[in-house]
Amino acid sequence: MRILKIASVLLSSLVFWGCEPKPQYDFELTIDKIEHLKGFILKGLAVTGPVSQGCLAQQNPIQILRDGKEVLKEEARIINVKGLTSSEEFSGEVNKGDVVSLYIPDRNLGDVLPGDKVVANDTTCGQESGAATPPPPTNE
Repeated sequence: MRILKIASVLLSSLVFWGCEPKPQYDFELTIDKIEHLKGFILKGLAVTGPVSQGCLAQQNPIQILRDGKEVLKEEARIINVKGLTSSEEFSGEVNKGDVVSLYIPDRNLGDVLPGDKVVANDTTCGQESGAATPPPPTNE
C-alpha cells in the first residue's frame, strides 16, 4: 500500500511539473506610459508598453483591464513600434518583446492608467490583417 501511495505522489508531481498553464490571453501588454494627444487628426491617448506575450495585428479587438476588470474595449490601432527605422516596412503586427504604442481615440487622461493591461484573444497574426503597408520602393 505504501508503494502505491509513493507512486501516486510521484506521478502527480510529474504531471503538475510537466504541465504549464495555458495563458489566459493570446496577447498581453502592460501600459507603462500614457500620452494625451490633442492634435488635429489624432485626439485621444497613446498608450505604450512592452508586449509580454503573443502577437497583435492592426484592427484586432482589444480590451484594457485594470485589476482584472474591463475598463474599455477598442480596436487595435498600432501607431509606433520602437526600433523600426524608416527603411523597414511595418508588417501590421507586433510580437513579444516589441515596445509598442497604441492609439485609443476620444479618451482622456485618467481613463487608462499605467499598470493597466492591454489584452486580446483570437488575434489574426500571420493572416491578412488589413493593415496598410507602403508599396515597395521603385528604382525609377
